[in-house]
Amino acid sequence: MQPFLKVAICGGGIGGLTLASFLSKKLTNGSIAVDVYETNSDIRTIGAGIAIWKRYWDVLQDLLNIENDCLERGISLPKDNGVRGPTLRKSDLSSGGHDFYSLTQGPMIISRVALLDILQTKLDSAICTIHTSKRLVCYTSTEPQDPVTLHFADGTTATADLLVGADGIHSRVRMTMFADFPIYAQPRFSGQLAYRMQADIKKNTSERLLRLSQSPGMTIWCGKGRHVTSNTLGDAIHITAYDNVSADNDGPLPDPWVLDVPVQEVSDNFRDWEPDLVSLLRSAHTASRWAIHVVNALPRFVSGKVALLGDAAHAMTPHQGLGAGQGIEDAYILCLLLAHRATTASNLMDVLEIYDRIRLPQAQRVAAQSLSNGLAYGFLLDRFEGMPLETIGQELGESVQWLMSAQGCQEEWAKAEAMMDELNL
Repeated sequence: MQPFLKVAICGGGIGGLTLASFLSKKLTNGSIAVDVYETNSDIRTIGAGIAIWKRYWDVLQDLLNIENDCLERGISLPKDNGVRGPTLRKSDLSSGGHDFYSLTQGPMIISRVALLDILQTKLDSAICTIHTSKRLVCYTSTEPQDPVTLHFADGTTATADLLVGADGIHSRVRMTMFADFPIYAQPRFSGQLAYRMQADIKKNTSERLLRLSQSPGMTIWCGKGRHVTSNTLGDAIHITAYDNVSADNDGPLPDPWVLDVPVQEVSDNFRDWEPDLVSLLRSAHTASRWAIHVVNALPRFVSGKVALLGDAAHAMTPHQGLGAGQGIEDAYILCLLLAHRATTASNLMDVLEIYDRIRLPQAQRVAAQSLSNGLAYGFLLDRFEGMPLETIGQELGESVQWLMSAQGCQEEWAKAEAMMDELNL
């Protein structure tokens, strides 16, 4: 059967493969063909751990049935209180820190390697084809309603009825869409630095490190102007130390964005903090400094038959661990819209407008909340001045309650489906 809709997904990361796997499960009648174009020579399975809150877990489980895949890999599931939430700790005291708030539920922490591997097993080869070493340069379309032509660095081209830009913060799709508006086309420095580190539990015999590795859930070590997160994943404690710097955050930080640095450079920044944290930082065997960049709030995620998804649309600070989750929610809404019984190639632009109306405001609210939480962990919000720690903790806890909802994404889909009905689609 000739597919009625050809979908090109630019980017084989979490967002792109989630959309491809969702489409593989929802559209099995030969009505769609999906081509994933990945810049690298393979699907890169490197990167930090990813937080999957219950809101997103339920979507992945509903469409992909990934529970057994996770259990086989020894991953705790974010259901039935199976994962403890983050513990907030006042730590900028050399005499010792103390906990001031704990969430009873939290996100599942899964490695990027594991999640990408699971997603690839859910792809239907009859529907989906992955093309590697395909670096997009730009796309063109004579008229908004015409098919989109993708132009690659190797000189080849491809056409599609729909192009989805899931190509990350450096998105060539976004840069083409907003070619005349650099403020939207280019990412900008957030004013924050993240030092990523890892402490190998097996190679370190410190009793203190062993005790820290057995702490359930994530710990957020809070102090004036800085904070640190730590969580155990496999045989390692993953550590990220955040610093709010006084650099100009209206433009990009000079290259490189990522730079290897001595572990001591990081631990010295926290030398006056509580001994447990200092010991944890010094136990790391490597450290890298990441200049956190974000995408400015876009006026739209859609143009003609082109849609942005994930970090390409709304790269944000990582302080609620929601970058991947928001990409999953993008993929969920877009998949169900494309799978809707009334969707055809002829009304595709109307359908994409619904995706834009649903996802843009929600994703941008989440980005703003993530930044606010990051500043709160460093006690940098004016409204927290003089507020008791317990009250600050309760407010931060309330800010993530929406992520515990089992039906959160489904409620967003109900809004989108109602919009389809309003348009008589």
